[in-house]
Amino acid sequence: CGGAPHPWARCEMVTETRPRSPRHKFELDSDRGAICFTAEFMQTGFFNESTKAGTVGAGMLFSETVPPRPLAVRLRAMTAPNDNAFVNTISVGGQHVALTDSPDRLAFSLSSLAVRGKLRFDSSARYPRRALYLETLGSAHPVPRPGSQTPLGLSIAVRTPFMDQSEVSVYAWSGPTTRELLARLPVKDRVPYLHSFGVLRRAVRYSLEP
Repeated sequence: CGGAPHPWARCEMVTETRPRSPRHKFELDSDRGAICFTAEFMQTGFFNESTKAGTVGAGMLFSETVPPRPLAVRLRAMTAPNDNAFVNTISVGGQHVALTDSPDRLAFSLSSLAVRGKLRFDSSARYPRRALYLETLGSAHPVPRPGSQTPLGLSIAVRTPFMDQSEVSVYAWSGPTTRELLARLPVKDRVPYLHSFGVLRRAVRYSLEP
C-alpha cells in the first residue's frame, strides 16, 4: 500500500493462496506513515485440528470458506472444539482469558498463546443457579465496575426443556472461575442476544435484541 495516491489505502493481507485459506483485511491512513503489523494464531483446538488436517477443520465459523468445506466436516461442528470465534481477551485475577458470546472462556498463555483449557465458573452461594435454566449465551465485552478494575459480565440462560423464557444475569467477575450475582432480569417469549452493554454508576444498560 506504500505510495497509494488516495488519502485512505485499502490493504489486503493473504496468509495463504490455497482454497479455503484464511484472509485478513485492514485499512490504514497513508498520511500517518508506516504501520507495522504482526499476528499469530492462538493454539486452539480448531487451529491444531486444522494444522493436522492441512485445511480448515470442523467447527463453527463466522462465514463459510470458499469453496465450502465438505458437508461431513460442517456437520461435525456440533462436536468440534468450537474455540475459533473468540473475539476479546482480558486478564482476570492474573489469568489471561479469551472470550466470545457464549458461556465458554479459554485460559491461555500470553507469551506462547497456548490454550490451557476452558474455564468453568465454580458453584457458589454468591451466584445461585436456577433449576431448569441452561446458560447459553454471554457477552464477549465485560465492562469494569465503576471505581474498580473488577469486570462486570452478562449471562443469558434459557429455561429447559420448554425454551419458552429466559433470563439475563449481571455479575461481578472477581476471579478466573468466581463470580457474584448482582441482578437478574426475566425475559418472556424469547432468548435475547447481548453482544455488549453499558455500565453506569448505579445501573447496567443493555438492549434486548431479538
